[in-house]
Amino acid sequence: MDKQRSNRPLYIVLSVLIAVALWLYVDNVENPDVETTIRDIPVSFIGENDALAERGLMVVEGKDATVDLKLQGKRNTISRVDKENIQIRVDLSDVESVGTKNLAYDVVFSDNVLSSSISILSRSSNYVRVVIDKMSTKTVPVRGVFDGNVADGYVADEFIFSPGTVEISGQEALVSKVEYAQVTLSRIDVSETITDTLGYSLRDADGNEIVSDNIREDPATVFVTLPIVVVKDVPLDVTFIESPGSTKDDMTYSVEPSTISISGEAEDLKNIDSISLAAIDLSKILVSSDLLYNITLPAGINNLSGVSQATVHIRLSGLPTRTYDATRIILSDVPEGYSASLVTQSVQVTIRGPEESLNTVSPEKIHLVADLKDIGATGRYTVSAKAYLDGYDDAGPVGEYKVVVSITS
Repeated sequence: MDKQRSNRPLYIVLSVLIAVALWLYVDNVENPDVETTIRDIPVSFIGENDALAERGLMVVEGKDATVDLKLQGKRNTISRVDKENIQIRVDLSDVESVGTKNLAYDVVFSDNVLSSSISILSRSSNYVRVVIDKMSTKTVPVRGVFDGNVADGYVADEFIFSPGTVEISGQEALVSKVEYAQVTLSRIDVSETITDTLGYSLRDADGNEIVSDNIREDPATVFVTLPIVVVKDVPLDVTFIESPGSTKDDMTYSVEPSTISISGEAEDLKNIDSISLAAIDLSKILVSSDLLYNITLPAGINNLSGVSQATVHIRLSGLPTRTYDATRIILSDVPEGYSASLVTQSVQVTIRGPEESLNTVSPEKIHLVADLKDIGATGRYTVSAKAYLDGYDDAGPVGEYKVVVSITS
């Protein structure tokens, strides 16, 4: 009994070896024919991206087609077959028009399958049905939507995209509807510039999304930059050029709008406390006036207020004026090699100041200076002349003056 027990493992090993030998004999010597059905084999299309595309055509339906095959062959061959080593190939190189097509296909086995020993007993379909339509290509701009919010004191600037356009190609009827590619960026409480690589959706003119497997995009993603900048409110102001009879004490002024909101990098904004519109020479303001100026900002600074101009309202306090015939006209900076003489012999000059000062002004105390440095040829010229009143601290000329001069060589 003990001897039989000690030999039991040997018997088990021998039994296994005999079973394997019998199986190998049946599989390799007998190797009977067996049948199997391979289901849902995907269809591959040959020539879709070259021959068909060159004709401006594409497959719009049927690309997801599958075929079932019932196969027969030797057991050791059939056992190696699955849908991973079978291809259903449809050649599109002969398709030349749009419409519904029933196309024949080839069954191709991988090299590791002995296809000569396999028979196809039946097919789920003898043809692959596809729909062919016109293909077109179009370039559309990229636009951005910021779905979120920025932290207090900051604002989102305009999107920057690289590239700024994408190329789409596909079914003509769909491609023609696409107006732009939309990138949607979602963040909350943002306080610094955002950069990211993102996908996009295709949109029609009304903003509706267009989704289809029959449109291809290139590239599939874009690099997105959304600058987040600081916001600051600053006053608008002007500077005044004063002279006797034309001082800030003799007028009042206001600016409309008085402030604007600007944005930019924190470093660029830190030294900006106001925006100067202009330097106004008060001697040229004869009556109360409303002056319009463009709002000009430093490079890199944006105007968020939506206004590009401001009005300076100047109201004079009512100092009286008088007009005098001035005959002292001086010509300065006569160009070398030329002679200059006055055609104008007198100019009516307006003096503004207190009544008691005007009572003592005489024409002899007024003179004008005409600068000729910009003249470089002979002839008659009308040039600007600056008026001066000698000996007064509270009265002076106002307005602009011109004289005619003759230049000879």
